[in-house]
Amino acid sequence: MLANHVKQHREARKVSKAHLARKLGVSRAYVTRLEGGQLQPSAEMMFRIAGYFKCAIEQVFALIKPVEPPSACASSGNGASQGPIVARCNGGGHGAPGRVSKPQE
Repeated sequence: MLANHVKQHREARKVSKAHLARKLGVSRAYVTRLEGGQLQPSAEMMFRIAGYFKCAIEQVFALIKPVEPPSACASSGNGASQGPIVARCNGGGHGAPGRVSKPQE
């Protein structure tokens, strides 16, 4: 999920929704839905919005990770290693190129 601070940036600059919409090439309803969290903008739109406000994307948008229940974080109890998954792009002499495998311990 993506949180945004578009409304805060817009209001701090005393810009109307209609003006921002015109500058971004979208409808006023789009800006309203964006500020209300009812839609997720495309990557291109995030760059356009941040560019309009002359700030980094991270100052306007933030990724919100859902909280995992404790049971999802605990070991499954089947003895399987919970080590990181490593993608081997060249195969490294261990199987086919591009194979995804757990690192050997």
